[in-house]
Amino acid sequence: MTAERRALLGDHEAAKRLTDAGVLVPCMCGRTPKEHGPEDWKPTFYDPDSGGDPVSIECECGINFSIWSYDYYKTRLAWNTRTPILSAEELQRLEENT
Repeated sequence: MTAERRALLGDHEAAKRLTDAGVLVPCMCGRTPKEHGPEDWKPTFYDPDSGGDPVSIECECGINFSIWSYDYYKTRLAWNTRTPILSAEELQRLEENT
């Protein structure tokens, strides 16, 4: 199993390794997201001098993800870290307890 697949299934160590390598895991829709940072900012009438928006990750499907940080590493790590997927047994135990 690839590190990317492991990260998508909730392996936080795999997510950290991918983040250290500068890799973004695919969007939930399966497409490759794009990263935007302060250097993509252009002054507007309403925001002439802020210097730029925080780092964000966007996909063609419409998802726009940001932790409102200017740190690329922290934003990538937050994007790459997914919730672990439960096994069938774990799901059954949850259903029994609700």
